[in-house]
Amino acid sequence: MRVTDPLVPAGATKAAETGPERRKLHGPGEADASGAADLPSRGDGGAWCAGPAPGAPANGAAPVSDAVADGGAAAVPDTATGDAVCGGGAVASAEARRRDAAGTDGAETRTAGDRSPVDRDGACAPRTAQATPVSASVPEEVAVVGLGYVGLPVAVALARTTRRMVGFDLAPARVSALLAGSDPNGEVPDGDLRAATMTLSADPADLAGASIYILTVPTPVDDLNRPDLSAVIAACETVGPYLTPNAIVVLESTVYPGVTEEICGPTLERASGLTAGRDFFLAYSPERINPGDRNHRLETVVKVVSAQTPEALDRVARLYGSVVTAGIHRASSIRVAEAAKVIENIQRDINIALMNELSMIFERLDIPTRDVLEAAGTKWNFLPFKPGLVGGHCIGIDPYYLAARAAQAGLNPDIILAGRRINDAMSRFVAERAARMMAAAGIDPGGARVGILGMTFKENVPDLRNSRVPEVVGALRGLGVAPMVHDALCCPRELRRIYGLEQSPLEAFADLDMLILAVPHGAYMADEPRLKAMVRPGGLLLDLKSALSPGGRPDGATFWSL
Repeated sequence: MRVTDPLVPAGATKAAETGPERRKLHGPGEADASGAADLPSRGDGGAWCAGPAPGAPANGAAPVSDAVADGGAAAVPDTATGDAVCGGGAVASAEARRRDAAGTDGAETRTAGDRSPVDRDGACAPRTAQATPVSASVPEEVAVVGLGYVGLPVAVALARTTRRMVGFDLAPARVSALLAGSDPNGEVPDGDLRAATMTLSADPADLAGASIYILTVPTPVDDLNRPDLSAVIAACETVGPYLTPNAIVVLESTVYPGVTEEICGPTLERASGLTAGRDFFLAYSPERINPGDRNHRLETVVKVVSAQTPEALDRVARLYGSVVTAGIHRASSIRVAEAAKVIENIQRDINIALMNELSMIFERLDIPTRDVLEAAGTKWNFLPFKPGLVGGHCIGIDPYYLAARAAQAGLNPDIILAGRRINDAMSRFVAERAARMMAAAGIDPGGARVGILGMTFKENVPDLRNSRVPEVVGALRGLGVAPMVHDALCCPRELRRIYGLEQSPLEAFADLDMLILAVPHGAYMADEPRLKAMVRPGGLLLDLKSALSPGGRPDGATFWSL
């Protein structure tokens, strides 16, 4: 892996260089001499700590199960087809199923580099179809812009099959961390990162010469929950000057329908002096990364692709098909692909909102929600969504994108926004429930020993962005409670910088009046007896995600879960 030396912060020491612009970092098995011991915060809420937080396992998060976070369900059978539909899976079109049932081949002619099983209409083949082996014959030079949860796995995977790969990120700290041979997000194993034949760079000049550019940048909302496309626009302005005839720009970020062609296209045209659809081509292939999930990865989830022209679509499908073993789904248009991505997360958000509202109803009726869902789940078509805090940079954000576009079209998306209101209110609901339980147990809020485990937006990831747990802390403080907090994976410096919270040592979580298990990291769940021992006799245990086994509930303590 090679790197263009990033902008080095004042006072930092550059590693030894072999030339004025580029230096060889390391090859497979070689040690890196530069290190990244005390990296500055990257500014987007991610953790750039040099090592795991206190209490974290040495090799990062424990493997996670198929169940996904934020109250969502794992991949579940579709009620009619049995195909996996959650977590980014795609299913074959009805026409494809009819051809399969009739015994018709239906597979299009593919080059050696296009492994994706697709039918003549571009629909993905059944998920059980076996893809051909990965081929390193894709005749493209690729640049990935943005090396976070989405971009880095894409860059590392495509580096195996393309002529040249450039991974670009504006954050020097990010490039330095990757240069040290480790992904701070924990998404790409160190061995895979070190073995990748690619150039890492913080210098836009290294973007020159690529035939395909893949943009994987954040798409947040502002303080008024309006779409913030500034990172997408900035990425287009960065790439534009380096576009050459016949180049393709692929956007992977979640957006509302129309962004790729109506915003990215004109921005790229102004920056390049070229014309979209004639000189260069637009494409959209939505990311389906689920942070912390070792089962649903880039290679194992069907990839949706779309482009302005059939020729550009063939190139994009061939590129992703060289690494995605699950298959390629060719959407009929860019706007279709954009809409498909945004509704994936809207569907989850609304279903979780329903579970949260049911949890509030059952709490009033003194009925355990977990038992209700377990009983209802015995029916074959009851979807296993769960209540919970909905945070992060996908489920809690994406609905606002389609809602904004709907408003532009003169429609009021009642259900979408109702789901957002319910989910946004859950932090206060949890805090108020905790306060009522303390009052019923005769516990004085001002002097109570309260501990909260888990501060990230979901289990087994270090990302603090848009986590709802700090809102629970704030609501409890407003009710006179001063809880201790701990997270097994996040960077304590980032926790302090973003939320102003100080992490307490895990050893301090003893003789607690109340323990709130907010984020069930694998490091916590590996030792449930220790969690039980944290709560004093007669204390309270709140398990927000119903993660504890019945045996993990302490004797003599009052237990509650969403």
